[in-house]
Parts: sequence; structure tokens; C-alpha cells
Amino acid sequence: MAKFKDWGVVNFLQDKVKAPGVAGKVLELAADTVTGGTFSKVKDLVLGSDELTDTEKQLALVELNLDNERYLADLQDRKDARAMAVSLNESKESSWLAKNFVFVLQLTLVLSAILFGVVIIF
Repeated sequence: MAKFKDWGVVNFLQDKVKAPGVAGKVLELAADTVTGGTFSKVKDLVLGSDELTDTEKQLALVELNLDNERYLADLQDRKDARAMAVSLNESKESSWLAKNFVFVLQLTLVLSAILFGVVIIF
């Protein structure tokens, strides 16, 4: 999931509307909770703001809906990736390399980095 400061609604409030008070409250709220309930709380916060005009509130809600859709898509993507990894590991037809590719890749990268560091030193 994108960091809270990268949410479209926060960027909208800080850059386009110049409402740092509301944006700061949104960031504080988002940092406190990382569940889907955060979006409804942020919506209530934006709608109850005195810093924003009605048009700005509507545009902020559009950005918030886009952030919510991205968040849900990211959750679904993670769920699908986990299901794929589980099915690959449980499959009897999968090769050892297919089941352990990520670990082999990590080991290769770590050993390459160590070797690179040793070569630079000497």
C-alpha cells in the first residue's frame, strides 16, 4: 500500500487547496489506523472541514474514492499473489527451482553485494 503521504487526497489538500490543517489531520488519522475504516473517517473529516469550499470538498472526496479503490486493488493483488504462491508450493508438478526461486534470487543478490563490497575494499 502507498504511504499515507502519497495518498491523492492528502496531495490534493496540501498542494491544490492549500489546506494544511485538514491534510495534517488526515495524515494523523491515517497513521493511527490502517484499516478500511480510515477512509470513512477521512471522508467525515473532509466534509466537516471549515477550510474547504463545497467544490473543494467534492474534489477531495473524488481523490479519496480513488485512494480507496487503489487500496482495495492492492489488497486484492496481495491476496492473489499469496494464493498463487500457496498453489505453487503445494503443487506436485512444480520444480524445486520454481518453489524456491525467490530465495535463490535473494541469496544471489546478497552474495553479489558482499562480493562487490569486498572487491571495492581490496
